[in-house]
Amino acid sequence: MGGGGGGGERVTGGQGDRGRGGQGDTGRGVVILGDMLELGAASEAMHRAVGRWVAEGGFEMLVAIGAGMKVAAEEAGRIEKGKGKMEKGEVVWFENTTAACAGIGKVVRRGDRILLKGSHGMALERLLDTLRGMAQARHGSGGVAAGNGP
Repeated sequence: MGGGGGGGERVTGGQGDRGRGGQGDTGRGVVILGDMLELGAASEAMHRAVGRWVAEGGFEMLVAIGAGMKVAAEEAGRIEKGKGKMEKGEVVWFENTTAACAGIGKVVRRGDRILLKGSHGMALERLLDTLRGMAQARHGSGGVAAGNGP
């Protein structure tokens, strides 16, 4: 794998036009995950487990951000089809949040349902601001709901 520049690095390939937001389609389920920081010796195993969870969880796309999530992206791409490989989508990795902000517009599209999560130290609120700006440009207002959950 390369350096994860502004356009992102594709870890697995897409599958044609399925989930492309056609009439009546509610969009793809996209999970955007930043590194889980401060896990210590358990970091690689925990990130690998997240990759398996995402691949088996019904998401159509994983956008992974950071060195730890690179492990998750690689794991998500390895899962066998019978065990839940992300058949409708792809896996994209960005080296850091700055690269993700620069390249996310080439990855997500109108109608996508996005879950965004990562350690506070990853500063993913910057990416959320980028996504909000994209939604406002496309829709004229709003378009991205955010919450901290329970």
